[in-house]
Amino acid sequence: MVFVKEAYPRDKYEASFQELWKSMWQQGNDLSRPDVMAETLSRHFGPEEVKRIIDAANSPAYKLKLNENTKRALDKGAFGCP
Repeated sequence: MVFVKEAYPRDKYEASFQELWKSMWQQGNDLSRPDVMAETLSRHFGPEEVKRIIDAANSPAYKLKLNENTKRALDKGAFGCP
């Protein structure tokens, strides 16, 4: 989602964030599975965009950003589910 937030307009980011939330918490989908993540993202993005998002998520640069964001959240007292 860090990549989506940087690469797409705010409304696209917010809609896809809500879609991921519904997929995981209302529909019980396992978003750790790339095929499930791709299917969920495809509700708001075309096939090439989904591939670009998945590829970015697996890149060292965005993995580092995720770790930095997680550390910042923990430093501020966040806890619970990912």
